[in-house]
Order: sequence, then C-alpha cells, then structure tokens
Amino acid sequence: SSQEDIGSGFTATPETTYQGKTLTLDHSDPAMPVTVVAGGNTIKLYYTIPLNITIADKSSAYTGSEQSGYGKSDTAQVTVDALSADLSSISFDYTPSKGTLVGTYDNGSITNVTKPAWYTDGTYTAGKLTITDNVDNKKVVNKTHDDTKKYYLGDDIEWTVVIKNIYNEEKTLTVTEAAGMTITEPAPLPATLAAGAEITVKVKHTVTAADVLAGTVDNTISVKLGDLDPRTDEDDVPVDKIKIKIKAADDSKSYDGTALTSNGWSLSEGTLSTGDEIKSVTVNGSQTLVGQSDNVASNALIKNASDEDVTALYDISYVKGTLTVTDTSVPDNAVVTKTHDDTQEYDLGDTITWTIKITNIYDEVKNLTVTESEEMTISDPIPSSIAPGDTVTITATHVVTAADIASGSVKNKVTVQIGDLVKKAEDEVDLTEKGHLTITKTITTTAPTNGYGIGDTIGYRIVVANDGNLVLTNITVSDALTNDTWTIASLAPGASEEYTATYTVKEADILAGKVKNTVTATGTDPNGNDPTVVPGEVETDEIEDLDTTLSVEKKITDTGVTEYEFGDTIHYSITVKNDGNATYNNIIVTDENAEFESGTGYALATVGGKTVARITELAV
Repeated sequence: SSQEDIGSGFTATPETTYQGKTLTLDHSDPAMPVTVVAGGNTIKLYYTIPLNITIADKSSAYTGSEQSGYGKSDTAQVTVDALSADLSSISFDYTPSKGTLVGTYDNGSITNVTKPAWYTDGTYTAGKLTITDNVDNKKVVNKTHDDTKKYYLGDDIEWTVVIKNIYNEEKTLTVTEAAGMTITEPAPLPATLAAGAEITVKVKHTVTAADVLAGTVDNTISVKLGDLDPRTDEDDVPVDKIKIKIKAADDSKSYDGTALTSNGWSLSEGTLSTGDEIKSVTVNGSQTLVGQSDNVASNALIKNASDEDVTALYDISYVKGTLTVTDTSVPDNAVVTKTHDDTQEYDLGDTITWTIKITNIYDEVKNLTVTESEEMTISDPIPSSIAPGDTVTITATHVVTAADIASGSVKNKVTVQIGDLVKKAEDEVDLTEKGHLTITKTITTTAPTNGYGIGDTIGYRIVVANDGNLVLTNITVSDALTNDTWTIASLAPGASEEYTATYTVKEADILAGKVKNTVTATGTDPNGNDPTVVPGEVETDEIEDLDTTLSVEKKITDTGVTEYEFGDTIHYSITVKNDGNATYNNIIVTDENAEFESGTGYALATVGGKTVARITELAV
C-alpha cells in the first residue's frame, strides 16, 4: 500500500522498509511534525518505492552467427524488484545485448518503463552477452587440399588454409607449419588480424620418398590468435609403385661354423624408370649347417639420377637362391672342443675339470659316440644321438698326482664320431712345482679406550700356511718385534701351523704413534730351493697420544721453625715430576728468589748470569 495507518495515541516514526522494499517518506521535510488528518487519532504517512529491473548475463560459445542475450521471454532470467501486488501494473520494453565475435557485449537496453505512481526509477540493468572461444578448431582454421588428385614422388601438394579471427578485437597472428611445408601466400604473413577478419593462406609440399614409404603426407598447421591455439590434420595421400622382381644368387662352401652369405643378385623381371638404379640389395644366407637352404634377397635400395632414394616408388618381389654347405675339409675344433679353467693353478690333489663341447654340424639328427682317455672320468651321461645344430656339453675330470707334477703337465685327448664323421680334441694342463708360504698375523687384544700406553700388552695370532704344491721342511718362523722364533719340521701343501705372541708397548711406540709387527719365515722345498714367503704384517695406530706434562712441587724443608727473622736462611726442596708418557731431556729449573745448592739428579749451571738446575734426562 502507499500509506500506513497508525492507532490513536501512538507517536509515529516513519518506516524505512515494507515487504522487503526500501521506503522513502514522501515529504520535502521528513522532520516536519506530522499532520492530524481526521478523528484526532489517525495519522497518514505517504511513501515512495524505487523500482529495480535486472536482466541476467548470458554466456555462449562462438557460432559464427549473431547471438542475443536473454530476452523478456526468459522469465527465469528477468528480475523485477517490486511489491508482488504491483507486478501486474509494471511494464517495460527490452532490447537484449547482441554480438557475433568472441567477447563481452553490453549493448542492451531497458526503456519505456510503466509503473504505479508510488514507484520511483531505481536501477535498470540490461544483461550482458559473453561469447566464448570454446569452439572447434575449424571455426578458426580450416585446411583443405584437392583430394580428387593422385600424388607421386616429386609432385607438389597445395593446401588452402582459411584463418579467421573470431574475437571482437584485433589479435596477433602466429602461423606454424610442419617441417617440410612452405607457406607460399601471402608473403609475408600479416602480424595481426582485425576483429572478425579472415585470411586465406597457401601451403605447398613436394612429395618425398619418406612420404611414399609412410603412405601418407601428414600435415598439421598451428595458428595462434591471442590465447587460442587451434590445429588441423591433413588427409592421407596415396602413391602408386612400379612392380619389379629381384633374384638372390646361388652359392656353396665347406662348413666353417659361420653362415654362408652370398650378396649376388639380379633384376629378373620388370623395368626401372629412366635414370633410376638399384644401388644395393641385402642378401641373407641362413645356411650354417651342412645341407641346403634358401638365399634370401631383401631391402633393395633404388636411387634416381639425383642420388635420391626412390625405392618407395617400387613394389618389389624377391626370388630366392640356394645356399649349399658341405662337410669337406671341416677342422676338428668345428665339431669338438676341450677346455679347462686356465686362470687356475693346479696343485697336488687338485681336480682338473675339462668342458667338452660337441656340435652336430649337420642339418639332420646324427648318432654320437665319445671316447675318452683311460685316466679321465666322464661325469655326464652321453646321448646316443644329437639334434641338428645342437651342442652337447659334457665334463671329464682328473685328480692331479705327484707323477703329473713331476712330468710338468696333464694331457687329455677325446675322440668324437658324429654319423660317419670322426673328429678329435686335445688339451694340456701345465703344472708347475711351487714352494710357497703365506703368513697372516692378527691382533687378538682390544686396545684401552685411550689406546695402548707404555707397559700395555698387545697380543698376536700368527698362522703359517703352505699354499704351494710341495712339502716344505726346516721352516723357521721369526717375529722381529717380539723376538719369538718357531720351527716347523715339515709342512704339507694345504697344511698350516698357528702361534701366539705378545708385545709390551714402549716409549718409542708412543713417539711413533703406532706399533708395526712383521713375521717372516724360511724353509726348503724337495729340490733344495727356498720357497716364496708372503710375510705376515699387522699395524695398529690405537696408541695413546703423546703426553708432555711436567709438574713442579716446591716446599720448605726447615723443621721446627715457626717464624723467620731478618737474615735467616729458608731451605726449599723442589720436585720436578714427569707426568707424561715420554722422556724429557735437558730440563732447566729456575727460581727467581732462591739460590740452588748442589744435589743428586741434576747439575748446577749458569744461564743468563743466574745459577739454575739442569736435569739431563727425566724418564716417565
């Protein structure tokens, strides 16, 4: 309502809202006293209400055609801010915002507003229209070519690219083509495109051999307008090929364990284009075993007069040749080998293990017979037959004897028969007489927290081992540090003896900062020669740090004297003590107030005109 009734005896205060609407007191002076209109108990106050009309904003993707914002018929998007009772009395005309290109448009209007008298003009907001660039790339860039034409090596393919600026403002233009593509028109490309402007670009590419091999020319152009970066792919382009046949040559050889290869070939059918030439053909012979197999040609390389690869222009068929491998003059080691671990030195009682490998050089199953030396032991079962190309591995063993060492070697020969083919393998193991001792020395005690000090004991463990292949006699083991000596009457190969020793740490060890101990030995082998000896050596630096502390104590030696008078003599004793762990030499003791007297353990000397006490040596 446009007025408000207030009961008798009530002091009226103007309202500011009604039904959620803002009210304004309709009087030129709101502070003026109210007027009693009738009956002495009724006051009437008149108000006005602002009218607000709002049309919602709209967003839609670019279509290429003009678009409009929301209209009056979009009732859900229209808001009339008025009392519900007054809505039917309010009317207005509305022209929505319109636009075609990507951007925001605020060109709509609300006019001819009709409303009840108690409404004033509030805010009339026409909705904005926002056109977005969320569109298919082809709205911006579209690339086509003549797909009714066939293309061959050397032909030019031309694309027509239409680029359009879909924005309502000028945009920078960046065009990026695929490698091998050339932009021919316009030259140069413009740096910018005006709002809504459209440009046609021509792109050319000459078909290459790589294109023919791929069977298609793929082309992607990238066009960047502002923040939009669309792309488009091109269609495949077929290429016809010329039919030819290439035949591999026939060849033969005796078996040598390698594949027979013959790179001969000929053009057996078809004609090359003028100026083209077959530069190379790969011919693979897969026959390795005794027998026959195909010689296969492939991977021909054809070039034109410009030395360009035009192989892709040809549909090539390959005709096989024949490869023949015979068993004539085949060396023994092509069939059987016998080896041992030549990195190992063998001693008396050691086991020598030979690996025997037997290969069937035929491309068919063959019977197998193996004959070994009598003193050898075959540890694997021997098959009665062997498959084509297979290699059978067996082992033979022999324990080294004193006779073997005396002879200086062990020889072994094996005889193998595969079918009618007989082959042999021989291997010799050299044996060397070796007198050898290895001494190891380890510390068996744990050092104190501050390390070994003077008088501490270090314990040692000494192991003397015969790691040669001869019995050693008259062995003398010497420890220079501990002055220990041990003797061993006889020590067999592989045997060892163990000893213990101790050492008391001395001052010299403290000064050196370590204790190093080396044990060596001498002996005789059966031939009267000295064996090779590896000394045992161990060193520890877990030694106390050098301590050079001296202490001096001075005290009066007079007895029964409670008080000294002028001219009395006071007698002193001065004690110098070595509290460290190293001997001191040439110690000078001075006293600023007293005179030294002769005594033991030191000598009187004059230094700088004053008598001092000199201690030649002060032990720990």
